[in-house]
Amino acid sequence: MDEVRDRVKPIMDATRCRRYEWKFGRGFEENDKAVQIMAQNMILAVVLIFLVMAALFESLLYPLSIITSILFAIVGSIWFLTVTGTTITMMAMIVSWC
Repeated sequence: MDEVRDRVKPIMDATRCRRYEWKFGRGFEENDKAVQIMAQNMILAVVLIFLVMAALFESLLYPLSIITSILFAIVGSIWFLTVTGTTITMMAMIVSWC
């Protein structure tokens, strides 16, 4: 969708009448909103998982070491998507977090 947005915007800016206004449709807005909500949910999930692990392990060091492995997983999945030339879509975000 990002490629489409980048290709459509200059065409619409060049062809539009000054009296009228245009915007991208609901699909683009819903996609942006879904990505924002998913990012918030992921952060909340990591915090809650950390709290549960801290309560179970009765330590902050063990959950912290486990949570830092998530950073390595994110870097690895972004690296993999870059190497394979795959765009980061909603499904790619879900699969990289699982």
